[in-house]
Amino acid sequence: MTSYWYTDPGADWAGHAPSALTATGAAQPGSGLAAVVRTPYHLDVFWVGADGAIWTTWWDGQMPSPTFAGHAFAITAPGAARLASPVSCVARTPDCLDVFWIGPDGSIMTQYWNSDPAASWDKHAPFPVTGPGVAQRGTGLAAVSRVQIQLDVFWTGPDGAIMTQYWTDRPHMGWGDHAPFPVTKPGAAHAAAPVSAVSRIPSRIDVFWKGADGAAWATWGDADTPDGAWDKHPPQAISPAGAVGYDWAAASAAASAVLAQAAQQGGAGAVDAARRAVGLLEQANVVPGEQPAYLNMLIEAQYDLVSRLLDNQQPADAAAQVPAMVAASAQYTALPGADVVRAAYFLGSAADLLSLPRGGQPVASLAAAQAAVAARAGPATAGADPAVYLLDRAEATEALISRLIDNKQAADAGAQVPAMVAAFKDYLAAPGADPQKAANELSSIANQLSAAGQAAAAQAAQQAAKDAAGG
Repeated sequence: MTSYWYTDPGADWAGHAPSALTATGAAQPGSGLAAVVRTPYHLDVFWVGADGAIWTTWWDGQMPSPTFAGHAFAITAPGAARLASPVSCVARTPDCLDVFWIGPDGSIMTQYWNSDPAASWDKHAPFPVTGPGVAQRGTGLAAVSRVQIQLDVFWTGPDGAIMTQYWTDRPHMGWGDHAPFPVTKPGAAHAAAPVSAVSRIPSRIDVFWKGADGAAWATWGDADTPDGAWDKHPPQAISPAGAVGYDWAAASAAASAVLAQAAQQGGAGAVDAARRAVGLLEQANVVPGEQPAYLNMLIEAQYDLVSRLLDNQQPADAAAQVPAMVAASAQYTALPGADVVRAAYFLGSAADLLSLPRGGQPVASLAAAQAAVAARAGPATAGADPAVYLLDRAEATEALISRLIDNKQAADAGAQVPAMVAAFKDYLAAPGADPQKAANELSSIANQLSAAGQAAAAQAAQQAAKDAAGG
């Protein structure tokens, strides 16, 4: 969509409605967007299309009846961009455009155009300006031209440092003649931080990003100043901590769109989408009344990321998501009216996925199982079926015993049996309870405890199974 303003009467922002630049569905959910002016009468816009290609459309005020509509086209092949890639563009001369985005392998990619017929978009292929894996998932991307013969690009690296790469139209100063390098220390940027850069005089560049503390941060480089090299001065915060973000409505809409994209994909694409959704939610500015809905969605997105990572044969990365998921669950279940069954379901499901043999991550599985038990420790959510809730609570403790056994903590597993037996007794006292189901589950866990060398605990669980079955 677009709107415009200029100085003529009636041409201010309120004097007309926004209009569509393209057909519906042209952009991939979560796509970046870049616009640039290369002459006073020409506009170019770039985005990631639904097919993963980089697309563009244009407007020229010197054309009869100028409009954006009707001439969108791709400047790359499909699949050129990582899911939800940012896009940046710069016009270093009136006759030249350079576009940047993140490729599927995490490299910084570019494509260019100039007015020479031999240099139009379709006369050459896009190419990387870095090696693969240089960009953090969800990073922003900014390009700037401080002089006509120079381009500088900035993004967040995997270690949270702000990274840069440059090109100068001189011998031995092309993209491939030097490696990208950091302009900050690791950990400077928030996860999925936006990045922006500007050049206000030909010798200087100022770079801005969202810091790990949620503040706006800045650093600068100046080719004409003795201490102007990036490493000669530290970055500085230019706002209070927590000042940068966006509202919950925007975050939830964007995350929902990206999660829907993940559901349609597999492999690395689904992982990228799930990670992007978590990053979008983590950036949201949430007021107290929005906390329940926010944390509920964050837990679901974190679980989705765990699942996608396991599907993509990345069990260690999946396990690394568990502490954040447990922390979000603890925050959520402490809120009045929280749907503790829902939170415990995602934790318990994550524990199952991470357990042996599928996930092979017994420590992370155990942490999720313990959090699931903690989530169910309180009273049932209003309107919940008591028998269903009490069975969930008993089964959570049963699952925790299994996870402890998987983690070679048999004695700790045995110590959970009294709590499990008590939980099943509470369940059996509820209207609609199924005694045979309780007996079967108690008998199953008794067998696991016996195999783990916990004879006394196994006997207690077996006796509870007999009692549940009526004898």
